[in-house]
Amino acid sequence: MIRSTEQSTSPAITYNEAVDLIKNNNQATLSSQPSDASDQVLRRNLLQEIQELESKIEEVNQLLCKTSLEYMVRFQLKDDLEYYHGLIENKRHQLGA
Repeated sequence: MIRSTEQSTSPAITYNEAVDLIKNNNQATLSSQPSDASDQVLRRNLLQEIQELESKIEEVNQLLCKTSLEYMVRFQLKDDLEYYHGLIENKRHQLGA
């Protein structure tokens, strides 16, 4: 957990608050090494974003299965699929997976 040294009795602060403190040259104490903690937060966020994108892809695939869609709607949905797949690949690349 990340805690501010100025308010040691306060609850844990968020990662973004800790980054702001460090950027403003305030002292902050991290229970683990900063790179490890920030890597874990980044990995967790990326994995969550990937899951959300995969969920969107599933929704788009379900829409594409409907036969009553117009050509332009189908075309846009296929573009959306390509876009979501690209985002997932970028996020997986960031994860090193």
